Amino acid sequence: MTSTSDTFGDREFAADLEPAAIVTDSSGLVHPSGIVLCATSKYPDAVVASVSDSCENFWGLRPEEMLGRPMREFVDWPRQRRVRRGVERLGPIRGRDFRGVEWFITLTFRFKQPMVHLEPVPESAAPGTDLSLWLATSTERLDYVDDPAELWDEACENIRRLIDFERTMVVTFHDDGHAEVIAESLADECPSFLNLHFPPPAGTTNERLQFTPVRSFSIDATHPSLIVPRTDPQGRPWDLTLSPLRRDQGPQGVISRAMGQSSLILNLASIDGRTYAIGAHSHEHRRVDALTRAGIEMYTRTVHARIDTLARTAEVRRQEETLALQRGIVNRIDTARIASSLVASDNGSHEILELVKADGAVIQIGDEFEVLGNLDAVEVEAIRDTVRPWLQTLSRHGALMTDHVRRMHPRLYAAAAGVAGLLAVSVGSRGDFLCWVRRPVTSTRSWFAEDPASGELAPRVEEVSDRSTQWTGRDRRAAEALAREMEDTLLRRAQAELAQLALVDVLTGLPNRRLLLDRLDKAIGRASRGHHFALLFLDLNDFKGINDRFGHQVGDEVLIETARRLEGAVREGDTVARLAGDEFVVLCEDTRLGEEATVVDRVRDAFDEPFIIQGEETYVRVAIGVGHLELGLDAPSLLDRADRAMYQAKADMKRR
Repeated sequence: MTSTSDTFGDREFAADLEPAAIVTDSSGLVHPSGIVLCATSKYPDAVVASVSDSCENFWGLRPEEMLGRPMREFVDWPRQRRVRRGVERLGPIRGRDFRGVEWFITLTFRFKQPMVHLEPVPESAAPGTDLSLWLATSTERLDYVDDPAELWDEACENIRRLIDFERTMVVTFHDDGHAEVIAESLADECPSFLNLHFPPPAGTTNERLQFTPVRSFSIDATHPSLIVPRTDPQGRPWDLTLSPLRRDQGPQGVISRAMGQSSLILNLASIDGRTYAIGAHSHEHRRVDALTRAGIEMYTRTVHARIDTLARTAEVRRQEETLALQRGIVNRIDTARIASSLVASDNGSHEILELVKADGAVIQIGDEFEVLGNLDAVEVEAIRDTVRPWLQTLSRHGALMTDHVRRMHPRLYAAAAGVAGLLAVSVGSRGDFLCWVRRPVTSTRSWFAEDPASGELAPRVEEVSDRSTQWTGRDRRAAEALAREMEDTLLRRAQAELAQLALVDVLTGLPNRRLLLDRLDKAIGRASRGHHFALLFLDLNDFKGINDRFGHQVGDEVLIETARRLEGAVREGDTVARLAGDEFVVLCEDTRLGEEATVVDRVRDAFDEPFIIQGEETYVRVAIGVGHLELGLDAPSLLDRADRAMYQAKADMKRR
């Protein structure tokens, strides 16, 4: 006989796989219609470490008679090429046992636990069934269907007609683990379960299911066979997750047990973050042979791939729409009033609400606060009280996103029962945020349940009125992307403010020395090409006395009023700058030669009116020096010359 070690005991068989945190089926129970042989992975000869007690029905051997004996004494199959590292399942392939009886043999190599699963080969295929022809025609038809719902219906119908079960259906698992029937194909007079929901078994979540590999297996009411012993040589339970003879462990089994006498789970697949399972059910006891199941598995994988492609294509279209909305919002952002620009609307609709299909929004950016939608003051305050503490721990929790405020934030629900869904993201690190709101949506959900009086299966209708439509990952990504744009805008505004502070006098808002010298340098360059300018250096007389008498706050008010009067005395394009203290400079470009005296007169006239200081009229005089450009003078030198001229003018005023 061919040594099983060539195929089964080789170290290439997933020997480096580590046990995962999730073991779906470690019950030790298998279907009695076949035999499971569990082997050691010792090289080169694998021996029987455990075996299902169904071996006595098929071979007349008790489990204890087989334990410790080489696998090649019981099973033989054609020599196979080595399986690549990481492959966990191979088969079904045809092979013979030690009596010469032909079996469908499946090998599994999960978590360093090699197993051989034997299923009888039927004497003949079902009448009129050609699996290859069915697979070819059914797969080809998928290319002509572009709607996922129609694809599920098509798959259910094709599979049911092939295996002649009473019902084939597709269920999807929600985030909390409960299942919903989304497609089905029925025989005549078979009740419909479409849109029915099934409660989740304990510990089941959609996230857990996405990391649970499951292939086809059957469920029925027959007495199970037991793996003896139930643990491997290292004391770990045998993991039967990939066994075609596994029993009904997990949520798939819970659903299928309620369906009928015989059930067949065909495959699990994760599409667009949601787990889907295809199952077939019959009230009569039926078995589907391993080869037919393998063909159906291949078909369902094609269906999953086709639906996944459609889902990805639809997601690309939705992302393009979202990006278009984001661009429209971002292009409207005014760095001076960010929140106000976000809620602006040209046609009555608000793009920021359309971005995530929300009913309202609360926006906090610095000292700006905006509310969109029909939210009253109580709701707005309750939302802010909920969002603010969350933002303090945002680095750990990420976005606040829930469609069930009543359960997740009961205090908010108590204060604002009309708020059912929240999606909030932080903007920057100062407590600013964007928060979208959804109102409750009343919906009915029919649960699969047993009538306690009659024992018959009957839907139990539940009305849900405290939840909003569910937020999606796309909503969250769009919100976070907009928040990043807001952060970039805030950063640009801060950078602009810093740059402005470097060039502008904080008290008066006038250009400071740095900006003045830059403009004066450019004016000197233009003067060489015939463009004349006037430069005046000003100083307030006895400004120290005003500070000493009235205080520095009044002194600041005088400086601000001085800046206002100087700007009123010159043209719009001229420069009025404050250098320090009570020193000001006026730069008038594109003047005529000798026009400095006219500019000086206009400035003096600006101080003819008294300043009102604490209700008293006080006259403030100004000393003015004029800087005359000479060949070779740069901007600092010319400004220094105007400064000396101002001090000379001040001395002349004192002598009068």
